[in-house]
Amino acid sequence: MVVSQCGLNHQQLALACVPPPDLRPSDAPSLKKKESKMKSRKLSNPSQSSLGSKISAVATDTLLRNLEEIRLAITRRAYELFETRGHHHGHDLEDWFQAETELVRHVSFGVSESKNSVGLRASVHGFGESELKVAVEPRRIIIAGKKQATATPADQSMSRTRDLQPALALGVTGLPVDVDPSRATIQFKAGVLTFELPKAFAQSAAAGERAA
Repeated sequence: MVVSQCGLNHQQLALACVPPPDLRPSDAPSLKKKESKMKSRKLSNPSQSSLGSKISAVATDTLLRNLEEIRLAITRRAYELFETRGHHHGHDLEDWFQAETELVRHVSFGVSESKNSVGLRASVHGFGESELKVAVEPRRIIIAGKKQATATPADQSMSRTRDLQPALALGVTGLPVDVDPSRATIQFKAGVLTFELPKAFAQSAAAGERAA
């Protein structure tokens, strides 16, 4: 049985700013006042962009198609490698791991834990917010990513850079305790997904205290 680098076998993989115009000297003081007010507002009310974009988790079932696409892409590439060596058998694992390395970026995770929640950071550099799907389960996080084709000539330079990186992403990690998926919050910023996962027992304990 072939097992992927993230510890999943074939079956589990399938399931699982514009510059301002010139100003007259007399305009400068009023401009400075306006800038000062704007900075004060920004500090007191941080924008959504400074915090990152909020991501909504999807049901695990909706990731099945993405996981199947990843598995099939690796299988096709592994077979191509098999063909290039003249159909010589005995290199199945080597071909699979080589294909996986070429096509899939494995997401790295960092986990922290507090009294009432689990915090998690996932590195997904090279992928945009719209190219990622995340599922949150009580004891597991699943991330699947697929790069979108560049649509405009203006994006060609960025596209060439992105083409040097794997076009697919996959990450699966277990959690140290049960969490409540319905209360999970996920933020995406600068290639990093940040999860705040309230512990399931914390909600139960709070309900018990209110009842008492």
